[in-house]
Amino acid sequence: MTETKSGNVILREVAVPNQVAPGETFEATVTVSNGAGYINPLDGDKCALAPPGYKIEVVCEGPNGATRSTDDCITTTEIGTRDEEYEFVFTAPSGANSTTVEAHVEMRGSGMATDDETATVTVSDSAPAESDSDGGSSDNPFDLPSFGSGGGAGGGGGGGLPSFVPDLGIQTIGLGLAGLLLIVAVIS
Repeated sequence: MTETKSGNVILREVAVPNQVAPGETFEATVTVSNGAGYINPLDGDKCALAPPGYKIEVVCEGPNGATRSTDDCITTTEIGTRDEEYEFVFTAPSGANSTTVEAHVEMRGSGMATDDETATVTVSDSAPAESDSDGGSSDNPFDLPSFGSGGGAGGGGGGGLPSFVPDLGIQTIGLGLAGLLLIVAVIS
């Protein structure tokens, strides 16, 4: 992560696939954020009126010196940061084990710029390494975390509690509530 404009314009990430084949096209995604709460109306990098933003150019350099860029007006937001993603397509080189993609953000009016962020792609004809995931199953096609043990919601015996919640036992809670109601009834 690198920034400019006193930390208001942030180059968060350059994301690329882990592996591509030689000659295959791949996409590099550059994430840029605008964290400004206010932009001076006289700022040379200002664009737009409501909401105001910064005039930026996102520059991405890939294999064999290929350079791609795009101009944008990244506006402010009332809470947090405005995050934008910019996508650039490159072709993996032949005869290389890896290739690097670099990106930076330039302010169009002042010329200020972030430092470069880089990402590396493995270039190989072999299949990518197997992931630790079982690829999903028909019971859990989106590989979501398991809650409780058993049949899940309404499946009987599942409980439905996340694994980080201690198993207190529904009977214990039920008896505790019954005891509390008995005490309240006796006091009244």
